[in-house]
Amino acid sequence: MEQLDNNRRQFTRVKAPVYFTTGNHEYYAGLDEILALVARTKVQILRNEMVNAGNVQIVGIDNTHRDMIEDILARIRIDPNKFTILMHHRPVGLEAANRYGVDLMLSGHTHGGQFFPFIFFAKIIWRRARGVYKYKNTYLNTSMGIGTWGPPLRIGTSSEIVLIKVVEN
Repeated sequence: MEQLDNNRRQFTRVKAPVYFTTGNHEYYAGLDEILALVARTKVQILRNEMVNAGNVQIVGIDNTHRDMIEDILARIRIDPNKFTILMHHRPVGLEAANRYGVDLMLSGHTHGGQFFPFIFFAKIIWRRARGVYKYKNTYLNTSMGIGTWGPPLRIGTSSEIVLIKVVEN
């Protein structure tokens, strides 16, 4: 928990808006405790909701399965005239995101397989296990992230922090 508290202190120094939505590890580590730590920062928690950041809409959906994404997006009033970013931990639901006007979906979860032989299994289980994908007018970026699960090692994958520049036309 000391590491989490140190991370919390680091987020208080960030000058730009920061948004957070849950993944599976928050549930393993104790969801209520994690949310309480994040709430003590200026990071905005998005749990099945949307915020407007100027001309950009940012949607955060809790760690769910593909079938629930459509139901949640149906309840959120997305303005089709604004650029919309969807944050969802698992790289599923790209087609539903497209139907609801999402322009960019940001996901993770797979760690890119993390190490051999799981790299191959990740590609079988998750059609979009790592990298950038496009479905009609919606892009998905599945990041391998910076963390690990199980053993703290990576073989055949890299930790990554993704920088995405959205340019207004």
